[in-house]
Amino acid sequence: MDFTLLNFIVAVLTFIVAVLTFGAPIAYHLRKRSRGLGELKAIYRRAIESAAANKALRRAADSILDQKDVFDDVVVPNRVSRAQEIEAFRKALTRNSNDVPPKDLDDFLEQVFRGVLDGLEHADYPAWKAKYAIWLPEVTELDKARKGRLETRRQVYGILILLDSVTQASTAAAAADRYFTHREIPIEKEMSLKCTGDGVTFDPAKWRELLANSVHSLQEQETHGRRVHLALATKSLWNFALGTLLNNRFPLVLYHYQIPEQTYHELWAVDRTIKDMRSPREVPFEYRVFSVSWVETGTAALDKAEAIVLSVGANPIENSVRKYVADNRPGMPLRIVTKRASLARFDPDDRDVWIRAAAEIAHLICNSTASEIYLFGDLPAVLALMVGDAIGPYYPCPIHIMQWRETEHRYSEILVLADAELNRLVG
Repeated sequence: MDFTLLNFIVAVLTFIVAVLTFGAPIAYHLRKRSRGLGELKAIYRRAIESAAANKALRRAADSILDQKDVFDDVVVPNRVSRAQEIEAFRKALTRNSNDVPPKDLDDFLEQVFRGVLDGLEHADYPAWKAKYAIWLPEVTELDKARKGRLETRRQVYGILILLDSVTQASTAAAAADRYFTHREIPIEKEMSLKCTGDGVTFDPAKWRELLANSVHSLQEQETHGRRVHLALATKSLWNFALGTLLNNRFPLVLYHYQIPEQTYHELWAVDRTIKDMRSPREVPFEYRVFSVSWVETGTAALDKAEAIVLSVGANPIENSVRKYVADNRPGMPLRIVTKRASLARFDPDDRDVWIRAAAEIAHLICNSTASEIYLFGDLPAVLALMVGDAIGPYYPCPIHIMQWRETEHRYSEILVLADAELNRLVG
């Protein structure tokens, strides 16, 4: 064989071997990188959409993600600090929206980048998890400084009490008046009572209306510089839905109403504690407050939906949920959450137990691999809100909010989160 031809054949074979050896991994890496960039844009877009701002400002922020000098040079590299990235967005938004007041822009960007932090924590692409690890200490220090500023100056508080029914108003107001008078909390104006009104509890439109109005009430309190003391006398899972809408926007202090004593107990000034605690970094995750059992109800459903049953209040609901599943979703498995035997009740003075309880429920929901979650609950109202706040708008899948109809002795679906109409009303 001609020596030149032999060299040519060897070169071709060497090239083929090189392509097979290195080409496939390179192609795989490029595809993975492309999916990772798509995931990163989705995280930022979700955070922008969830922020409280006018639509024009949200559109302007969204368009920044298509600007190469910002996305490729600032957002993608992990070496850029959170503060530097916020400043790059601020400059780009100032170019596009000159009429936005500086404070409104600062508040908007803080909300967006709080949302981005939550999204990065749950990202699949390793580089974005690294970005989260770089940002987290910076955010933790900012939270400490902010908390210090709040504690060292005289605060003006707004008190907001959310009620299902007008019949509860006088009792709730009297209890709040007694409690907050003794606390000597400076209040700028009278406490605010928000009611759905009787007979509308199961109307999805009314649920959306009250949820949106409640968020707007919080926004109004914040506009006037008030730190809101929030008490609840509303349906458990309505509070869960409200919690998912808070999205780090409001400085809240949460209260639990103890029925036998007819008084309030301060539980928690909202921060990132529960969000960090329910993170899957604790492997394996340990359930200390609750027991979680898996119950098959027959042949597994093809769509891989599951029911999460939060039976941690005063009324056991497992049998009622089993009946709903048998009648409406045969074969759907149940994940049942109950208090451990050592926990007779939630002590309103044991803040750490409430925080851990919220983290455990949030962890269970966030790490579900189901295609849909049917959420049933009997739990304290404020605990439901704490769980919703820990999850935020980052639902692992559609979540069906199920509400018990006492007069009809059955469950019915009220909302499916994420709810587009609800998000539109909240703005």
